[in-house]
Amino acid sequence: MTAEPPTDTPARFQLRPALMLPLVAIAFVALISLGLWQFTRMNEKRDLEERLGDRIAAASLTLAAAAATPLDDLDYRRVTIDGRWDFDAAITIRGRFRFGISGEEVIVPLLPADGGAAILVNRGWYPTTEREVTRTTLAAESAASIEGLIRYFSKGAASEIAPGVWTRFHPQSLASSLSYSAQPWGVVEGELLERQPLTPLGTLPAQDYAAFDDTVTHLEYALTWFGLAIALVVTATVRLWPSPAPLSPPPPGGCMIAVRLEGDIHGWQTAERTSRLGLGN
Repeated sequence: MTAEPPTDTPARFQLRPALMLPLVAIAFVALISLGLWQFTRMNEKRDLEERLGDRIAAASLTLAAAAATPLDDLDYRRVTIDGRWDFDAAITIRGRFRFGISGEEVIVPLLPADGGAAILVNRGWYPTTEREVTRTTLAAESAASIEGLIRYFSKGAASEIAPGVWTRFHPQSLASSLSYSAQPWGVVEGELLERQPLTPLGTLPAQDYAAFDDTVTHLEYALTWFGLAIALVVTATVRLWPSPAPLSPPPPGGCMIAVRLEGDIHGWQTAERTSRLGLGN
């Protein structure tokens, strides 16, 4: 004799309104806070973009003036330096893509003419296929008078993936591979590039730098968080709004009788009326 399967369906789990309301309120505040934070970040990046743009537009520094400037104020300043190259200590930055082409950047220490710590100079980018030709040309240069953009990174680091090969241009990290002292900041040789070309311009290596440009779409992120907050409020309102009470059933022993009245004195209109009548037993 087999047992009958249970016929009662378990009740669906539902949160009580008294518990849901605080959760909705917390989530709403969190979403609005995230949207406001994105607005704050957008304004901060705009201020930074303007400040760094003013630094690029300022007069070029001499090496002595750069050495006397606080490190935090050096980033994105232009500088002019005279010295000689030490190509024997050149460093390669691999995996640098430009113009849709895989390439490298070569970093060469510049020994100042007046002495002092060396400056690591990013001499530019070249396609991997042009490595030998480009590096041979650079190795033939000795004395130099360069102008470029100072880069100083107070955070982060670079890693050496092979002897003389590093992951990124981070002067403080790269300086550890030298047998002499170097400045904690470096220089990107070249001129300001107003617009990124589709193909390399002129001779190799490509020597240029770009102004700071924040590519993060903070406004879109902010609107997304605000939209989620509105959707949360609408959904919670629909779910928690009290439903209208159902119609009460007829009284015991009663019945529903529909009465239809048709016509009027002119014979043009029809009216309907439904009445609920209770009949006794």
